[in-house]
Parts: sequence; C-alpha cells; structure tokens
Amino acid sequence: MVKPYLNRMVRNVRAILLFYRRIFIPAIFVAALVGAFHASVKGTPFPGATGIVLIYVSPLFHLFIYDILKPREYYFYNNLGLSRANLWLASILINTFIGLLITFLF
Repeated sequence: MVKPYLNRMVRNVRAILLFYRRIFIPAIFVAALVGAFHASVKGTPFPGATGIVLIYVSPLFHLFIYDILKPREYYFYNNLGLSRANLWLASILINTFIGLLITFLF
C-alpha cells in the first residue's frame, strides 16, 4: 500500500528538480558575478555575498523564465499534480537552502 504513495512522491520531487534546473544555472552565474563584484568593492568574502544574492536573484529568474518566456510549461507540471504555488514555494525553499548553505559554509 505504501508503494504508490512513494512513487508519487518520487515523481513530484523529480518534477520539481526538473523545474528548478532551468532556473539554477543562470541564477548561480549572475549571483557569482554580483558576488565577485561586491567582494571586490566592499572587501567582503566572495561566497557569502554570492549566497545572499542567489536568494534574491533566483525568484527573478523564476518570474522571467516561467511566467514571461514560457508560461505554458505550467500545464506540464499541473498535469503531474503540481500547482504554480507549489512550484513557487519549492523554488523559494530550494533557493533559500542553497543560498544559506553557500553563505555559512564557505
């Protein structure tokens, strides 16, 4: 009885990671550039600035990529049982986790 629920959960996690993959690469690139600029100007540690910038830049990329450029991709995720609010929440949680991890570990 547990197996169908586990399969659904694994499918949802894979769909969220597929969704987030398109956001992460440009967001980390821009965050690294801004973090390097901030570190050179202010003299702060580079990874700390990069992590904080990532937290704020990723939702902008989410908005630009999925709500402006490709709004019809939400239908794909909706057919998998993930609403737009679920995808936004997952994206914000992943951004915050990775950004804080970069900020405090490096």
